[in-house]
Amino acid sequence: MKKFSRCLALVGLAAVSVGAVGALTSCGNDIEYEYDEETGEIIESTVGDGDTELKLWCPSNAIETTSQLVSDFCKEYNNFRKDYHVRIIAQGEGDAATNVITDVTSSADVFFFAQDQLARLVQVGALSKVSSTYVDDVTARNDVGSVAAGTSGDTLYAYPLTSDNGYFAFYDKSVPGLQEEFEREGGPRQEELIRICDENNKLISFELDNSGWYLASYFFATGCVSEWTTDDDGTFVSRVDTWNSDAGLIAAQGAYELMSSRIYSGSSDAAGQFNSNAAIVVSGTWDTSAVQNILGPNMGVSELWSFTVDGGETYYHLSGFSGYKLVGVRQNADGNLNVWSHTLANYITDYAGQMLRFNELGWGPSNLKAQAEPEVQADEVLSALNAQNAYAIPQGQFPNDWWDVTVTLGASIRGSGGTEDGLWACLETYDASLDSILAPYEAEYILLCGGMNNWDNSSAGNAETEFLYTITGAGSVNWTVEVTFSDCSTDACYFRFIFPDTWSYTVAGGSALTSAPEGFTAATEGYDNIIYSGVAGTYGITLTCTLGGDLLTEVSNASVVITAHSA
Repeated sequence: MKKFSRCLALVGLAAVSVGAVGALTSCGNDIEYEYDEETGEIIESTVGDGDTELKLWCPSNAIETTSQLVSDFCKEYNNFRKDYHVRIIAQGEGDAATNVITDVTSSADVFFFAQDQLARLVQVGALSKVSSTYVDDVTARNDVGSVAAGTSGDTLYAYPLTSDNGYFAFYDKSVPGLQEEFEREGGPRQEELIRICDENNKLISFELDNSGWYLASYFFATGCVSEWTTDDDGTFVSRVDTWNSDAGLIAAQGAYELMSSRIYSGSSDAAGQFNSNAAIVVSGTWDTSAVQNILGPNMGVSELWSFTVDGGETYYHLSGFSGYKLVGVRQNADGNLNVWSHTLANYITDYAGQMLRFNELGWGPSNLKAQAEPEVQADEVLSALNAQNAYAIPQGQFPNDWWDVTVTLGASIRGSGGTEDGLWACLETYDASLDSILAPYEAEYILLCGGMNNWDNSSAGNAETEFLYTITGAGSVNWTVEVTFSDCSTDACYFRFIFPDTWSYTVAGGSALTSAPEGFTAATEGYDNIIYSGVAGTYGITLTCTLGGDLLTEVSNASVVITAHSA
């Protein structure tokens, strides 16, 4: 690795040339960069003079702009500069949450991340809530969707960074007929795009069979929804999903029409696809520079197209997600470091920071004042994204497993043969898979009570009586069940709770069985059973149940009366 120091001017001005450490002290806070010797890419920088380190993660292409902002932050907050230095390390937004969760204590104090990772971070307690000092200002200065993206339940956990994490179409204007189709009144149509690309032996690249993020564009187009609700702790507590429906069938038919054509390529790698044989690639702002370098003046950008099925007159405009990038602050035991981390996160996500990233990186602001600036309004790429966002669904929180299930759905649609029966089978399999995703948070358990004969309940007279309950929600609950044993001989009476395999539980006190009711001897039979043996009587037993790492709520008291059989 090679290290250089660079002194940067004020926000918005270009950096001066690379110089030696100490040679550029007149600017104030020197910035020391570390480069990868093979690629020349900046992988790290250090800003500030203090002994205590504040670690910040951001994408490699944002290290320079972030360093500029941190340098200005140090100038404004001299007390911070004297005590702290900021180490800025390359870390993509897509992997940030995984790396934070893997080792929270040694991860970054401040980090950029994609909004779909919020629930995971909140669930494990990795995020520090946005400081009450900044909540009102952050909420007022950013667009509604970006604030919602950083919110779980009613709590704001992250600072909005961008409102540009959606997708649209890049296309090659040099392909005959393509620009005319994209500029047609009423917008482009899928069958015509397929025809044009087929006639010119060109590809349409759209990652439908390997990404639910892109596949959703067809389902949302026909009015389908998939909405998942979290509580303040980031736990998924409910869902509404209508993909397995008549509207979902139309969506699947539209996606199959494209995926089954010879001009289909299932990739969102814009540079790779345009360097191959693509005429159209569905991607986002992050690929703008790469596409410009390849297509030059022939680069076209547009909202997505509409499709119909079976030659019908009804057209459905592709939808998709409008997404956001956020800045989070790690939950930190060091109070001073936590305060400064929030102060820095707030600073780099304010108007000046968002405008700097727009000017230097092309990132789309979430800041309302920045969005209104003439240069932002005139940006061709952001205009295409904004046009598409008129049809898009603001991306909420989804369980990790949902993304895996939608990948399976896309692949199955492509391989279905396109028949109605085949597509219905794909949708039904998808729908069934959703039940297993939410099972740890919404499911049934069975309370089994009865007598036993040498621990064998198979013989006549020893059958168990089942009491079925449903538990939903998350939180903590002490649940008291009154159990009455009558005509019970020693070692002949019991009750047990049977949970789904993915669940576990604790009895009040935290261990498998801490104490039995008076007159009983505690015994266990596997992790999913609670067994008591003793004498006849009525006993109240208090349990604290934990399912899949999430505590249950909304469980009411229940009374169970059983007549146990003698051994």
